[in-house]
Amino acid sequence: MQRLGAVHSSAAQALCLVVLLLQLLTQLPVADSALRYRVAEEGPPDVKIGNVAVDLGLKAGTGSEDVTFALESGSEYFKIDNVTGELTTGPRRIDREKLPQCQMIFDENECFLDFEVSVIGPLQSWVDLLEGRVVITDINDNTPSFSSPVLQLSVEENRPIGTLYLLPTATDRDFGRNGIDRYELVQDNGAGSSSAKRTAGGNPITRVDGLDRRGRSGDNGGGARSSVFELQVADIPDGEKQPQLIVKGILDREQKDSYELILRVRDGGNPPRSSQALLRVSITDVNDNGPQFERSTYEAEITENAPPGTPVLQVRASDRDIGVNGQVEYVFGAATESVRRVLRLDEATGWLSVLHRIDREDCDPI
Repeated sequence: MQRLGAVHSSAAQALCLVVLLLQLLTQLPVADSALRYRVAEEGPPDVKIGNVAVDLGLKAGTGSEDVTFALESGSEYFKIDNVTGELTTGPRRIDREKLPQCQMIFDENECFLDFEVSVIGPLQSWVDLLEGRVVITDINDNTPSFSSPVLQLSVEENRPIGTLYLLPTATDRDFGRNGIDRYELVQDNGAGSSSAKRTAGGNPITRVDGLDRRGRSGDNGGGARSSVFELQVADIPDGEKQPQLIVKGILDREQKDSYELILRVRDGGNPPRSSQALLRVSITDVNDNGPQFERSTYEAEITENAPPGTPVLQVRASDRDIGVNGQVEYVFGAATESVRRVLRLDEATGWLSVLHRIDREDCDPI
Protein backbone atom coordinates (compact mmCIF):
# COMPACT_ATOMS: atom_id res chain seq x y z
CA MET A 1 0.00 0.00 0.00
CA GLN A 2 2.85 2.38 0.75
CA ARG A 3 4.45 1.67 -2.61
CA LEU A 4 1.13 2.23 -4.37
CA GLY A 5 0.71 5.55 -2.59
CA ALA A 6 4.20 6.61 -3.62
CA VAL A 7 3.42 5.76 -7.25
CA HIS A 8 0.18 7.80 -7.08
CA SER A 9 2.07 10.76 -5.61
CA SER A 10 4.75 10.70 -8.35
CA ALA A 11 2.12 10.45 -11.07
CA ALA A 12 0.20 13.37 -9.64
CA GLN A 13 3.36 15.51 -9.54
CA ALA A 14 4.19 14.59 -13.13
CA LEU A 15 0.66 15.45 -14.24
CA CYS A 16 0.86 18.83 -12.53
CA LEU A 17 4.14 19.57 -14.31
CA VAL A 18 2.61 18.63 -17.66
CA VAL A 19 -0.44 20.85 -17.03
CA LEU A 20 1.78 23.76 -15.96
CA LEU A 21 3.97 23.30 -19.01
CA LEU A 22 0.94 23.28 -21.30
CA GLN A 23 -0.35 26.45 -19.64
CA LEU A 24 2.99 28.15 -20.18
CA LEU A 25 3.17 27.02 -23.79
CA THR A 26 -0.33 28.30 -24.54
CA GLN A 27 0.55 31.73 -23.12
CA LEU A 28 3.77 32.17 -25.07
CA PRO A 29 3.31 34.92 -27.73
CA VAL A 30 3.51 33.84 -31.33
CA ALA A 31 6.90 34.90 -32.68
CA ASP A 32 5.58 36.33 -35.92
CA SER A 33 2.62 38.14 -34.36
CA ALA A 34 2.36 41.60 -36.01
CA LEU A 35 1.88 44.49 -33.61
CA ARG A 36 0.68 47.10 -36.08
CA TYR A 37 -1.45 50.07 -35.07
CA ARG A 38 -2.55 53.49 -36.33
CA VAL A 39 -3.10 56.75 -34.49
CA ALA A 40 -3.77 60.29 -35.66
CA GLU A 41 -1.21 62.97 -34.97
CA GLU A 42 -1.80 65.86 -32.55
CA GLY A 43 -3.99 63.79 -30.24
CA PRO A 44 -4.14 64.32 -26.45
CA PRO A 45 -2.50 61.95 -23.94
CA ASP A 46 -4.11 58.59 -23.15
CA VAL A 47 -5.63 58.03 -26.57
CA LYS A 48 -6.14 54.26 -26.93
CA ILE A 49 -4.03 52.79 -29.72
CA GLY A 50 -4.51 49.06 -29.24
CA ASN A 51 -4.20 46.16 -26.80
CA VAL A 52 -1.02 44.10 -27.05
CA ALA A 53 -2.39 41.25 -24.88
CA VAL A 54 -5.50 40.85 -27.01
CA ASP A 55 -3.56 41.01 -30.26
CA LEU A 56 -1.13 38.35 -29.03
CA GLY A 57 -3.93 36.15 -27.71
CA LEU A 58 -2.58 36.28 -24.15
CA LYS A 59 -4.45 36.20 -20.87
CA ALA A 60 -3.95 39.40 -18.94
CA GLY A 61 -5.29 40.20 -15.52
CA THR A 62 -4.22 40.80 -11.96
CA GLY A 63 -3.36 37.32 -10.76
CA SER A 64 0.12 35.95 -10.21
CA GLU A 65 -0.37 33.49 -13.07
CA ASP A 66 -1.02 36.19 -15.68
CA VAL A 67 1.50 37.81 -18.04
CA THR A 68 2.68 41.40 -17.62
CA PHE A 69 4.02 43.99 -20.04
CA ALA A 70 6.79 46.58 -20.07
CA LEU A 71 7.65 49.14 -22.75
CA GLU A 72 11.36 48.89 -23.59
CA SER A 73 11.48 51.57 -26.32
CA GLY A 74 9.03 54.14 -27.65
CA SER A 75 8.17 55.54 -24.24
CA GLU A 76 8.81 59.05 -25.59
CA TYR A 77 5.44 58.95 -27.29
CA PHE A 78 3.67 55.84 -25.94
CA LYS A 79 2.89 54.05 -22.71
CA ILE A 80 1.54 50.59 -21.90
CA ASP A 81 -0.47 49.28 -18.99
CA ASN A 82 1.74 46.56 -17.53
CA VAL A 83 -1.30 44.52 -16.44
CA THR A 84 -3.85 44.89 -19.25
CA GLY A 85 -1.41 45.44 -22.12
CA GLU A 86 -3.33 48.47 -23.37
CA LEU A 87 -1.12 50.78 -25.50
CA THR A 88 -1.94 54.48 -25.37
CA THR A 89 -0.37 57.82 -26.33
CA GLY A 90 1.97 59.42 -23.85
CA PRO A 91 2.12 62.99 -22.59
CA ARG A 92 4.28 64.20 -25.51
CA ARG A 93 2.20 65.37 -28.46
CA ILE A 94 2.94 63.68 -31.80
CA ASP A 95 3.41 66.20 -34.62
CA ARG A 96 3.77 64.26 -37.84
CA GLU A 97 5.35 67.16 -39.72
CA LYS A 98 8.12 67.46 -37.11
CA LEU A 99 9.12 63.81 -37.02
CA PRO A 100 12.51 63.55 -38.80
CA GLN A 101 11.66 60.20 -40.37
CA CYS A 102 8.47 61.65 -41.84
CA GLN A 103 10.00 64.61 -43.63
CA MET A 104 9.24 64.54 -47.36
CA ILE A 105 7.16 61.37 -46.90
CA PHE A 106 3.96 61.48 -48.96
CA ASP A 107 2.75 57.93 -48.38
CA GLU A 108 0.63 57.88 -45.24
CA ASN A 109 1.72 54.33 -44.39
CA GLU A 110 5.40 55.29 -44.49
CA CYS A 111 5.27 57.62 -41.50
CA PHE A 112 5.50 55.54 -38.34
CA LEU A 113 7.01 55.19 -34.86
CA ASP A 114 8.45 51.88 -33.70
CA PHE A 115 8.33 50.50 -30.16
CA GLU A 116 9.49 47.43 -28.26
CA VAL A 117 7.53 45.67 -25.54
CA SER A 118 8.62 42.96 -23.14
CA VAL A 119 6.03 40.25 -22.45
CA ILE A 120 6.79 38.63 -19.10
CA GLY A 121 5.33 35.21 -18.28
CA PRO A 122 3.72 34.18 -14.98
CA LEU A 123 6.17 34.25 -12.09
CA GLN A 124 8.75 35.58 -14.62
CA SER A 125 8.93 32.07 -16.06
CA TRP A 126 9.75 33.50 -19.48
CA VAL A 127 10.36 36.87 -21.16
CA ASP A 128 9.86 37.71 -24.81
CA LEU A 129 10.78 40.98 -26.55
CA LEU A 130 8.46 41.98 -29.36
CA GLU A 131 8.64 44.83 -31.86
CA GLY A 132 5.68 46.96 -32.82
CA ARG A 133 4.90 49.82 -35.17
CA VAL A 134 2.39 52.69 -34.99
CA VAL A 135 1.56 54.47 -38.26
CA ILE A 136 1.02 58.19 -37.69
CA THR A 137 -1.87 59.43 -39.79
CA ASP A 138 -2.09 63.01 -40.98
CA ILE A 139 -4.73 65.51 -39.91
CA ASN A 140 -5.43 68.86 -41.53
CA ASP A 141 -3.49 70.97 -39.04
CA ASN A 142 -1.52 73.15 -41.49
CA THR A 143 -2.69 75.94 -43.77
CA PRO A 144 -1.28 76.16 -47.32
CA SER A 145 0.55 79.42 -47.87
CA PHE A 146 2.62 81.37 -50.39
CA SER A 147 6.21 82.42 -49.80
CA SER A 148 5.22 86.11 -49.73
CA PRO A 149 1.96 88.02 -49.19
CA VAL A 150 2.68 89.98 -52.38
CA LEU A 151 3.64 88.20 -55.61
CA GLN A 152 5.08 90.12 -58.59
CA LEU A 153 4.74 89.21 -62.25
CA SER A 154 5.87 91.18 -65.32
CA VAL A 155 4.03 90.71 -68.60
CA GLU A 156 4.88 92.44 -71.88
CA GLU A 157 2.09 94.35 -73.54
CA ASN A 158 0.69 93.05 -76.80
CA ARG A 159 1.54 89.45 -75.91
CA PRO A 160 -0.45 86.96 -78.02
CA ILE A 161 -3.60 85.51 -76.52
CA GLY A 162 -2.78 82.17 -74.97
CA THR A 163 0.65 83.19 -73.69
CA LEU A 164 1.25 81.33 -70.43
CA TYR A 165 3.15 82.43 -67.32
CA LEU A 166 4.04 80.20 -64.40
CA LEU A 167 2.89 81.51 -61.03
CA PRO A 168 4.56 80.86 -57.66
CA THR A 169 3.26 77.74 -55.97
CA ALA A 170 2.08 77.48 -52.38
CA THR A 171 3.34 74.96 -49.86
CA ASP A 172 1.42 72.82 -47.40
CA ARG A 173 3.07 70.70 -44.71
CA ASP A 174 0.12 68.33 -44.85
CA PHE A 175 -0.21 65.91 -47.75
CA GLY A 176 -2.68 63.69 -49.52
CA ARG A 177 -6.25 64.82 -49.20
CA ASN A 178 -5.14 67.40 -46.62
CA GLY A 179 -2.59 68.86 -49.03
CA ILE A 180 -3.10 71.48 -51.72
CA ASP A 181 -6.27 70.78 -53.66
CA ARG A 182 -6.90 73.84 -55.84
CA TYR A 183 -6.02 77.42 -56.71
CA GLU A 184 -8.48 80.25 -57.30
CA LEU A 185 -8.14 83.64 -58.97
CA VAL A 186 -10.01 86.73 -57.80
CA GLN A 187 -9.76 89.97 -59.75
CA ASP A 188 -10.28 93.33 -58.11
CA ASN A 189 -12.61 95.64 -59.99
CA GLY A 190 -10.71 98.71 -61.09
CA ALA A 191 -7.46 97.55 -59.57
CA GLY A 192 -4.26 98.62 -61.26
CA SER A 193 -3.60 101.85 -63.11
CA SER A 194 -3.69 103.44 -66.53
CA SER A 195 -1.66 106.11 -68.20
CA ALA A 196 -4.35 108.66 -67.47
CA LYS A 197 -5.36 107.77 -63.92
CA ARG A 198 -3.97 105.40 -61.29
CA THR A 199 -6.52 103.64 -59.10
CA ALA A 200 -6.41 100.95 -56.44
CA GLY A 201 -8.80 98.88 -54.37
CA GLY A 202 -12.25 97.64 -55.26
CA ASN A 203 -14.28 94.60 -54.35
CA PRO A 204 -13.62 91.17 -55.84
CA ILE A 205 -15.99 90.63 -58.75
CA THR A 206 -14.42 87.69 -60.55
CA ARG A 207 -13.77 84.44 -58.80
CA VAL A 208 -12.33 81.41 -60.49
CA ASP A 209 -13.17 78.41 -58.38
CA GLY A 210 -11.97 74.91 -59.20
CA LEU A 211 -11.16 73.36 -62.56
CA ASP A 212 -13.14 72.16 -65.49
CA ARG A 213 -12.38 69.03 -67.52
CA ARG A 214 -9.66 70.80 -69.48
CA GLY A 215 -7.80 71.79 -66.32
CA ARG A 216 -8.81 75.41 -66.75
CA SER A 217 -10.37 77.50 -64.06
CA GLY A 218 -14.13 77.70 -64.12
CA ASP A 219 -16.45 80.49 -63.09
CA ASN A 220 -18.58 79.86 -60.04
CA GLY A 221 -21.20 82.43 -60.86
CA GLY A 222 -19.79 85.01 -58.43
CA GLY A 223 -19.42 87.69 -61.11
CA ALA A 224 -18.33 88.46 -64.67
CA ARG A 225 -15.28 86.55 -65.83
CA SER A 226 -12.03 88.40 -66.46
CA SER A 227 -11.51 89.47 -70.06
CA VAL A 228 -7.73 89.72 -69.66
CA PHE A 229 -6.41 86.79 -67.60
CA GLU A 230 -7.41 83.23 -66.89
CA LEU A 231 -6.10 80.76 -64.33
CA GLN A 232 -5.06 77.29 -65.39
CA VAL A 233 -3.71 74.63 -63.02
CA ALA A 234 -1.49 71.86 -64.36
CA ASP A 235 -0.76 68.56 -62.65
CA ILE A 236 3.00 68.07 -62.75
CA PRO A 237 4.71 64.64 -62.57
CA ASP A 238 5.57 64.77 -58.86
CA GLY A 239 1.89 65.06 -58.00
CA GLU A 240 1.97 68.79 -57.27
CA LYS A 241 -0.23 71.43 -58.86
CA GLN A 242 1.28 74.29 -60.87
CA PRO A 243 -0.82 77.48 -61.21
CA GLN A 244 -0.46 79.26 -64.54
CA LEU A 245 -1.70 82.65 -65.71
CA ILE A 246 -2.93 82.77 -69.30
CA VAL A 247 -3.35 85.92 -71.38
CA LYS A 248 -6.85 85.89 -72.84
CA GLY A 249 -7.32 89.57 -73.76
CA ILE A 250 -5.48 92.52 -75.27
CA LEU A 251 -2.81 94.03 -73.03
CA ASP A 252 -2.09 97.67 -73.85
CA ARG A 253 0.23 99.33 -71.34
CA GLU A 254 -0.82 102.77 -72.54
CA GLN A 255 -4.40 101.93 -71.54
CA LYS A 256 -3.66 100.07 -68.31
CA ASP A 257 -0.21 99.39 -66.93
CA SER A 258 -0.97 97.05 -64.00
CA TYR A 259 -3.50 94.61 -62.62
CA GLU A 260 -4.04 93.47 -59.05
CA LEU A 261 -5.46 90.03 -58.50
CA ILE A 262 -5.87 87.72 -55.53
CA LEU A 263 -4.39 84.25 -55.84
CA ARG A 264 -6.00 81.92 -53.32
CA VAL A 265 -4.99 78.36 -52.43
CA ARG A 266 -7.14 75.76 -50.67
CA ASP A 267 -6.41 72.32 -49.32
CA GLY A 268 -8.69 69.30 -49.50
CA GLY A 269 -9.32 68.93 -45.78
CA ASN A 270 -12.73 68.92 -44.14
CA PRO A 271 -13.19 71.72 -43.38
CA PRO A 272 -10.65 73.12 -45.87
CA ARG A 273 -7.94 75.62 -44.95
CA SER A 274 -7.01 78.46 -47.30
CA SER A 275 -4.81 81.52 -47.64
CA GLN A 276 -4.20 84.10 -50.31
CA ALA A 277 -1.61 86.47 -51.73
CA LEU A 278 -1.82 89.67 -53.74
CA LEU A 279 -0.68 89.10 -57.32
CA ARG A 280 0.57 92.31 -58.96
CA VAL A 281 0.85 92.01 -62.72
CA SER A 282 2.92 94.83 -64.23
CA ILE A 283 2.51 95.40 -67.96
CA THR A 284 5.90 96.27 -69.41
CA ASP A 285 6.35 98.54 -72.41
CA VAL A 286 7.25 97.63 -75.97
CA ASN A 287 7.99 100.16 -78.71
CA ASP A 288 4.57 100.09 -80.31
CA ASN A 289 3.98 103.86 -80.64
CA GLY A 290 5.67 106.39 -82.88
CA PRO A 291 6.38 109.98 -81.76
CA GLN A 292 3.79 112.56 -82.78
CA PHE A 293 4.35 116.30 -83.32
CA GLU A 294 2.03 118.68 -81.53
CA ARG A 295 1.41 120.52 -84.79
CA SER A 296 1.48 119.44 -88.39
CA THR A 297 3.02 122.74 -89.57
CA TYR A 298 5.48 125.15 -87.88
CA GLU A 299 6.08 128.71 -89.12
CA ALA A 300 8.52 131.39 -87.93
CA GLU A 301 10.20 134.60 -89.11
CA ILE A 302 13.96 135.16 -89.02
CA THR A 303 15.52 138.60 -88.96
CA GLU A 304 18.19 139.17 -91.60
CA ASN A 305 21.74 139.13 -90.17
CA ALA A 306 20.54 137.54 -86.92
CA PRO A 307 23.61 136.39 -85.01
CA PRO A 308 24.38 132.65 -84.68
CA GLY A 309 22.55 131.03 -81.77
CA THR A 310 19.43 133.16 -82.17
CA PRO A 311 16.41 130.92 -81.40
CA VAL A 312 13.88 130.63 -84.17
CA LEU A 313 11.22 128.21 -82.91
CA GLN A 314 10.80 124.98 -80.96
CA VAL A 315 9.21 121.88 -82.42
CA ARG A 316 7.66 119.45 -79.94
CA ALA A 317 6.74 115.80 -80.18
CA SER A 318 5.69 113.17 -77.64
CA ASP A 319 5.68 109.38 -77.50
CA ARG A 320 3.18 107.34 -75.48
CA ASP A 321 5.80 104.70 -74.78
CA ILE A 322 8.01 104.96 -71.72
CA GLY A 323 11.72 104.66 -70.97
CA VAL A 324 14.00 104.46 -73.97
CA ASN A 325 10.97 103.61 -76.12
CA GLY A 326 9.47 106.99 -75.28
CA GLN A 327 12.58 109.14 -75.74
CA VAL A 328 12.26 111.56 -78.67
CA GLU A 329 15.21 112.71 -80.77
CA TYR A 330 14.88 115.56 -83.25
CA VAL A 331 16.67 115.42 -86.59
CA PHE A 332 16.21 117.05 -89.99
CA GLY A 333 14.28 114.93 -92.41
CA ALA A 334 14.12 115.96 -96.07
CA ALA A 335 15.73 119.35 -95.40
CA THR A 336 17.45 121.23 -98.24
CA GLU A 337 21.12 122.08 -98.20
CA SER A 338 20.32 125.75 -97.64
CA VAL A 339 18.40 124.89 -94.47
CA ARG A 340 21.19 122.77 -93.05
CA ARG A 341 23.69 125.58 -93.87
CA VAL A 342 21.96 128.32 -91.92
CA LEU A 343 19.87 126.57 -89.22
CA ARG A 344 20.73 124.22 -86.36
CA LEU A 345 18.25 121.73 -84.76
CA ASP A 346 18.90 120.64 -81.16
CA GLU A 347 18.40 116.87 -81.06
CA ALA A 348 17.21 116.83 -77.45
CA THR A 349 15.04 119.96 -77.12
CA GLY A 350 13.75 120.51 -80.66
CA TRP A 351 14.93 124.13 -80.68
CA LEU A 352 15.70 125.53 -84.12
CA SER A 353 18.34 128.29 -84.03
CA VAL A 354 20.52 130.34 -86.39
CA LEU A 355 23.75 128.58 -87.35
CA HIS A 356 25.24 131.28 -89.61
CA ARG A 357 24.22 134.88 -90.36
CA ILE A 358 21.55 135.00 -92.99
CA ASP A 359 21.79 137.43 -95.94
CA ARG A 360 18.31 137.74 -97.41
CA GLU A 361 19.63 138.61 -100.84
CA ASP A 362 21.85 135.54 -100.97
CA CYS A 363 19.44 133.06 -99.39
CA ASP A 364 16.85 131.01 -101.20
CA PRO A 365 13.49 130.58 -99.44
CA ILE A 366 13.82 128.02 -96.71
